[in-house]
Amino acid sequence: MSLFNITTFVVSFLILLSISLFKNFPIFSGIQKSIIYAPLSYVIILFFISLLFFKKEEEEKLANIIFSLFIVSSALLLFPASFQVNDDIEIIKFVGNGFDTTFMSVLLGRILSFLYLDITADIPWYTFFLYFCHIISVTLIITGIKVLRLKRIVSSIIFTIFISYYLYFLILLTFTSTALMLGITSCFLYFCLLENKEAHRNNLNHIYILLTLGLFISSCYLIRTSAAKGISLLSLPIFLYYYKKWKSHLILFFPIAIIISLNIYLENYTTTSAYKEFNEFNQQRGKVHGYPLRKINKKRLLEANSWTENDFLLFVFYWTFSDERKYNFKTLSLIKEIESPLKPFSVQEIKNILKSNKIFIIEHLSEVLFLFSLILLLLFPSAGKKKFFLISFSVYVISIVAIMNTYYRFPPWVSKPVFLFILLSMLLHGKDKKIDTSKINALKSGAFIVFGLIFIINSIIELEREIIFQNNSSLKRENIEKKLLSIDKNPVFYILPRISMFPRNSVYRDYNDSKIFDLASGWSTFSPYFHNKINSIGINTGSDILPWMINHSNTYFITDYTDYTADYSNRLVQFIDETYMIKCSVENIKYFDRFLIFRLKKTDSKLENK
Repeated sequence: MSLFNITTFVVSFLILLSISLFKNFPIFSGIQKSIIYAPLSYVIILFFISLLFFKKEEEEKLANIIFSLFIVSSALLLFPASFQVNDDIEIIKFVGNGFDTTFMSVLLGRILSFLYLDITADIPWYTFFLYFCHIISVTLIITGIKVLRLKRIVSSIIFTIFISYYLYFLILLTFTSTALMLGITSCFLYFCLLENKEAHRNNLNHIYILLTLGLFISSCYLIRTSAAKGISLLSLPIFLYYYKKWKSHLILFFPIAIIISLNIYLENYTTTSAYKEFNEFNQQRGKVHGYPLRKINKKRLLEANSWTENDFLLFVFYWTFSDERKYNFKTLSLIKEIESPLKPFSVQEIKNILKSNKIFIIEHLSEVLFLFSLILLLLFPSAGKKKFFLISFSVYVISIVAIMNTYYRFPPWVSKPVFLFILLSMLLHGKDKKIDTSKINALKSGAFIVFGLIFIINSIIELEREIIFQNNSSLKRENIEKKLLSIDKNPVFYILPRISMFPRNSVYRDYNDSKIFDLASGWSTFSPYFHNKINSIGINTGSDILPWMINHSNTYFITDYTDYTADYSNRLVQFIDETYMIKCSVENIKYFDRFLIFRLKKTDSKLENK
């Protein structure tokens, strides 16, 4: 790596640091009001650095790594970072206490547990690992762009588009998007190598590279299995397109097969029966929660599960299911069994698909317009096999996205990586020396540039809104916890899992030292970790939680105070009356921000339990 490039990185880093340190000074008060100020400055500076970086044609692997490290570290220094969802916090609690987690592979979970328990718990190993994966992902993208041998300005534009979108994953960290991006970028570089014959002249070096990429894809599987399955589904047409490179495919999949086999062995033969039972239950719960339920014969379901209508509503809308007698693998299985069978070609189903995807397109208009302009730009100059592939691939991925958005969960931490995969795949297959560039007229080029700029600006605005939201001190977990601890010296909380209780959780904190003791934790309910936690305070089973809370004055419930959860406390009182025959009333303790804290007081009790 040249001294000039190193100097450029150092100077640019100092400029970015200056912006971060001095943007709160009075002289910048007017600029601060512009919501695109900080991220826009960052992206513009990275664009000019990339012009210098992509100047050289020869590959410098060390330079690629240093550039990626610079991008990730500078972004973390300049912008606040937090976990996007509470799932990551639960994973930290699991591995930090030596428990296997169902959301992450057993193999990776045990490696992290070893670091937390046998090395030191003072280092946020989970966070470091996810950001290490992001450094690898950015490195793979930079390397792939170089392998394609594009013009310098084109490489810089592609890089800028990519990084303006990728920043979202750095400041809103979650294991799902990390796994998806690691798998997507690994596949992208692999396909770039297949597209560029010069990239693998040295057969031995080529084998090492493919084995390394196979390890990265394996890591995607270890972080989140469903992410690896999604990438396999999306990339299947591209693997088939390169079917003549089957020897390369075999080398790539060799380490993947070994890692998957090892993890399956560990999961089947080294885990406890309690883990397996919970894993079975959690998989079934995942098929119900967060997915749109089709038409159900409610009367038949309530009779089969011995549920009241209140039991059903609490489960569907509030995720209150700490009583394993009512909510278990059998009762959840019946929900899916009683659902009306899917009729994909019925008028109603087609209307559902159109309606849900119309909303999706409106919410992601800048991405949709940019992709459409890119398809137009690449499609019409292409011919023969390349043109057929671009058309087929476009139809294929659009169909998958439509189905995912209609029948499954498709949140931003999934949809955004999928969009980047489609974008990178289009760019990869749009590079063809046989394309007649004269057919790329000014109108199509202009549309691509305009929609590209709109896309970048929209990404930056979305990023800045998130930064402003994160800087709101009232939403930070530490400040919320202080307010909760002011209620009682040793409070025990039952946090309604579906609420965004702690919307901004620091990525650097050890959540195992939290003074907030929460009994119910969403998907971790009924896990070995869950039972270990409640047993530590004298509760035997999940069904004993609510009676125990009524009999202890230091226990509290927390909900979002919105129209959606306004009747939660009343339904909870009804649930306790119907299930335990205990009469109780609600005592509101405190409102703050958008949260309501209340507890239950026993008013009358019957001796027998249902």
